[in-house]
Amino acid sequence: DSDAVQKEKRAAYRAHIRPYLGPWLRDDLRRQDYGQTLFLIGELQQDGLDRGLLSFYAGEAYRLRAKDNLGSQDLLAAANAYSEAAALPDAPPETRRQLGEVYRRMGRTQDAIAAYESYLRTYPQAQDAWMVEDLLSGLKTAPAPAAPPPAPAKN
Repeated sequence: DSDAVQKEKRAAYRAHIRPYLGPWLRDDLRRQDYGQTLFLIGELQQDGLDRGLLSFYAGEAYRLRAKDNLGSQDLLAAANAYSEAAALPDAPPETRRQLGEVYRRMGRTQDAIAAYESYLRTYPQAQDAWMVEDLLSGLKTAPAPAAPPPAPAKN
C-alpha cells in the first residue's frame, strides 16, 4: 500500500481507539516507565492526530518523571507540553490546572496564577475548583520570593 493509503488506515484505526486512548495512556503512566510512555506518545503523534490529548500525556510523563527535582529539565518540558496542549481543542480539561501546578513547582508564581485562573474560567464547575481556588488564594497572598544574594565580587 502507498503511504497515503497507510495513513488513511491508521486514521481509521485511531478513530476506533480514540475513546480509549486517554485511559490507556493514563494506565501506561502507572507503570512509571516514563521514557517508554514518551516513546509511545511520539509514535502516536506522527500522523498529527489527537495532538492535544497526546501533548497533555507527554506533559504528565515529564511532570511525573521530574518528581521533586525542581531543577529538572523535565519540569520545563512538562510546562511546554501542557502549554501546547492547552492551545488545542482536544486537550483534557485538567490541562490548565496541571500547567499551573508545574509553574508553581518551578517558582513561576504569576504564570501559575494565570494558568489556574484560566482553568477555573474554562471549567467553573470542576469538582476540584475549591482546591484550585485555595491554591490561588495562597499564591496571591504569599510573599514574593526573596531575590538571590548578589554574586561575590571578582578580584
